Amino acid sequence: MSHGSADTLYLGNSILNRETLQTRYSEAIEQWREVLSENPDILIYGCNVAAIDPDAASQTSLLSLLRELTGANIAASTTAIGNPAKGGNWNLDYSTDHQQATRLSIFTGSNGQLPGNPR
Repeated sequence: MSHGSADTLYLGNSILNRETLQTRYSEAIEQWREVLSENPDILIYGCNVAAIDPDAASQTSLLSLLRELTGANIAASTTAIGNPAKGGNWNLDYSTDHQQATRLSIFTGSNGQLPGNPR
């Protein structure tokens, strides 16, 4: 779970986008390949991370670069993530693995929250 915007992921005080991935984080993230299982999936729950940045639509996306570095299928959302009552959902509607279903989702309770959430 994180914050996100078109082709960008916000992790703590760090911003992960095409530029920072290539200039700052590529070596560290490439090491994930060593510890991930065979045919891994990375599920990114952050608003709009899979949305296309109109200023960079012709460039390789952040998610494609993550796939190249990790060898994992990357799934994320092109829309808001979170409580449906606040305009979000829990559907990951984009996947870098085009053979896999492009609509992934998780179960949420009737209040739109993750199972086990105390509220």
